[in-house]
Amino acid sequence: MRIFKNQNGEIKKIPKGFNWYGFWFSNLYLLYKGMPGPFFRWLYINIFATIFTLGLWFLIGPIIIGFRYEKIASEYWTEKGFSEVIQNENI
Repeated sequence: MRIFKNQNGEIKKIPKGFNWYGFWFSNLYLLYKGMPGPFFRWLYINIFATIFTLGLWFLIGPIIIGFRYEKIASEYWTEKGFSEVIQNENI
């Protein structure tokens, strides 16, 4: 679990590895987690990629979001002024 914190003390937790919620709910999970920018970006990518791949992207897109959710979320929250809290994994 990666933890991000801003100057006001607000905390965002991002799970590591494959995200099953991102896989099952795809773009809607990004919106649910409070990330409208990535939601619309992936929505446009999914629309155009589905058209160009004749529907194949409809099956591939959720898999990609499931694997990339950690990176998408960490980049978004870093841009919003959050910084990652370093944790000791041995505790």
